[in-house]
Amino acid sequence: KEDGVGWGVTLRAGDLNEDGESLNSLSNRKSTQYLSFDLFNSRQYPQYGLCAHTSIGWESLDVVDGNKDDSLSAFLSLTRTF
Repeated sequence: KEDGVGWGVTLRAGDLNEDGESLNSLSNRKSTQYLSFDLFNSRQYPQYGLCAHTSIGWESLDVVDGNKDDSLSAFLSLTRTF
């Protein structure tokens, strides 16, 4: 990160409520396959004492009964050191 720019990726995958019996807000009594992907970037602007963090992501919840929920997300954060 010598030039003040950094990149990264996060990948998450898993089976939620595998037995399909538990009560919870995400996969209530249903087995669900979870997959998400995030690409993120940070940039430093030392002359302004500023750092910008951005990310874009995708998430999928695939319920065993056939319902599928896909969504996109985006994030922007600015921090300034005084």
